[in-house]
Amino acid sequence: SEANQFGEIDFDNLNLEKGNYWNPIKSYGNTKLMKVIIAKELGRLVQNDNITTYSLHPGMISTNINHLNNRYTTYLVNLLAMVFGITAEQGAINTLYPIFSLENKETGKYYDEGIEKEPNKVANDQEVAKKLWDVSEKILKDHGMI
Repeated sequence: SEANQFGEIDFDNLNLEKGNYWNPIKSYGNTKLMKVIIAKELGRLVQNDNITTYSLHPGMISTNINHLNNRYTTYLVNLLAMVFGITAEQGAINTLYPIFSLENKETGKYYDEGIEKEPNKVANDQEVAKKLWDVSEKILKDHGMI
């Protein structure tokens, strides 16, 4: 998601549990940034295995899934979708472009609606990427998932 642009990584408060810091918009941006970082780090780790990774924002896709939100969120999302929404087909094209594009062979890139763009500058910090990878592994191990 383009929300990675306003995300931040605070390793002392990854779950936004400390203080009055938690808010849904901030947590959304933070998690989207984390996804971009992890995709780039995975790409770095498997670069010699002929595997490519990407992260992307397909666009605001207009679907009928919005009914699952609460009333206010549904109203807001419907309003935004009327202005910025794209069809499910266009969203699929934007999602598949990095995979099938003949000119795209570089791993770890970020795409916004099918166009290569620079993600949040934090996504290029190798120390942050390594630490986030390690923290993620620890969380998964602590929950018996790996």
